[in-house]
Amino acid sequence: MGYNWRIDKAPDGVRRLSHTGGTFGMSTYVALYPDQGLGVVMFANRSGNAQGGMAELTEAVRAAASHAH
Repeated sequence: MGYNWRIDKAPDGVRRLSHTGGTFGMSTYVALYPDQGLGVVMFANRSGNAQGGMAELTEAVRAAASHAH
């Protein structure tokens, strides 16, 4: 159980824990991939639906990191 954390799987089936937030024109997105020992934190100076784009960018960062090892 995670309080205010989303526990699901990434598009490729890897376990993911994520959390979004924002206030006064800023947005945040955190994604943890415990099985890969990887975490990504994003901050943006934008409010609204910025978290969706940040989630997509996080998956791109994770893909790049997995190819680097």
